[in-house]
Amino acid sequence: METYKVSKEEKIEKNLSEIKSDIDITYYIQDYSDIQDADDVYEIIRDNNGFDAEVIYYSTAISYLTEHDPSLTESLGIAEEFGYTIDNLNSETLASLLKSRHLEDEFEDLRSEINDACNVEDSFFCGCCEIEYDDENEADECCEPTEE
Repeated sequence: METYKVSKEEKIEKNLSEIKSDIDITYYIQDYSDIQDADDVYEIIRDNNGFDAEVIYYSTAISYLTEHDPSLTESLGIAEEFGYTIDNLNSETLASLLKSRHLEDEFEDLRSEINDACNVEDSFFCGCCEIEYDDENEADECCEPTEE
């Protein structure tokens, strides 16, 4: 019976696409062959500005801040980290900074799941019964009729 191979890269892409998140993890990845772990995924997303959220419109910003930081303590702290001063801040900037931080925090919460998704090897499947094997020879021998 014919076997087929599912590469490590294909498995990583599939696994990462199944992770539920506000971050579209697979959108930023062009080449899965260089991905070993969550650090690699983080770098790709960061390098492509995937954590940079932009909250536009005053009402949207105020709504986000009201829900996530009503005292503005966290968002003002983030603004201070980035060197903002009171004269160059507004609700949209504060909400955008806060949402960006929340996306990075969400990634950290998913780090273990992302590492698991990346910790795979090539697999071989029996074309007859769809059983997965790590070794191509085992998959080839799976449903072959035995000679008597």
